[in-house]
Amino acid sequence: MTQRRDARTIPGHPAGRPPTDEAGFTLIETIIAILILTVGILGWMAFQGSTIRQRTFSRELTRGLQVAQGRLDERAAVVSGWDTSKIGSAACNGTATDTVGAAAYSTRWTSDGDTPMGAAKTFWKVQVETTWRDAAGLTHRVTLDRLVEGK
Repeated sequence: MTQRRDARTIPGHPAGRPPTDEAGFTLIETIIAILILTVGILGWMAFQGSTIRQRTFSRELTRGLQVAQGRLDERAAVVSGWDTSKIGSAACNGTATDTVGAAAYSTRWTSDGDTPMGAAKTFWKVQVETTWRDAAGLTHRVTLDRLVEGK
């Protein structure tokens, strides 16, 4: 037969309460565990939302760069055949709008030509600026430049 010990003689047991054979979690331990789990899940959800926003911005930026690069290549091909007679003409500037996905990308370009002292050819600086609005209504802009040798 086992001998029952007094609560005051069991190390680490609060005096005044008889020892029990019950095992398990108390209500406060369960509430704290649920609270910690909830905070972790909410943090993970916030991280996922941020990741989705960044991925969307990255996709729009890539599309904006592709539109700008396409217009820059197009304008560089055009001005490479120009001579000094085109400097300051209306053909040097222009605008266009491209719709890619759900976004509209507005592009403005300028071409400024000059013949450096002693040069036999005209050099053109072609600048393309593409702007668009994201889903939040914020305006983004990318600008590309290229120096092109003309006639």
